[in-house]
Amino acid sequence: MDNDFKQVYGQSGSELQDQNELNQILAGEGGKLYPVLRNGDWIGIQNGALFTPLIGTFENPKIVIALAHDMPNNLVYVPYKTGTHYEELNKMYDEAQANLEAIKVPYEVFQYNDHFEVNACGHEFSSEFLLHKPFLNELHTLLKSDEILVAVPRRGYFKAIASNTSRDLYNGFIEEYEFAFHNDASEKPQITNGVFVIKDSVIVQRGELEKY
Repeated sequence: MDNDFKQVYGQSGSELQDQNELNQILAGEGGKLYPVLRNGDWIGIQNGALFTPLIGTFENPKIVIALAHDMPNNLVYVPYKTGTHYEELNKMYDEAQANLEAIKVPYEVFQYNDHFEVNACGHEFSSEFLLHKPFLNELHTLLKSDEILVAVPRRGYFKAIASNTSRDLYNGFIEEYEFAFHNDASEKPQITNGVFVIKDSVIVQRGELEKY
């Protein structure tokens, strides 16, 4: 096994990778590369995984974007190699972003008294749809709002509402993502107990909401 891959972890952030999958990647036959959201406590950060901060800094990351090969049994995270040029790193992130945006996002739209919630949960990269610009563009149309709120409390979760939605839908949205974040029975890794504010398909803020 290549030393660079000895401490790269899978979906839950704890299991060791399948030897055959690692050999495939090292032979240049790995699965497609995708961005993966993880929180600042992710063990991969301390063990040399490649990442860039989405929220926070390299010294104090809160939410990071890692890169991983989508293999049959695991997500195999890309390690950082000392001396890698920025051009190569940017190329890898561009490739991962293109693969993500090639996904046709499956979602459902729920209507509550002329207000709407979009549910895109259940896909391997549901939480990463936060980075999917074409889908964010579509969300503005679906939710009929220039400003939307997106919750990704754990990997595999994505729900969105308009910032000016009804009180009942707003409060229910908060209850749903808070329950998902605190649900210890879930095997999906936590990301953040809060929301991302999206304007014109761009993340402009992250924070926690309070019911009213």
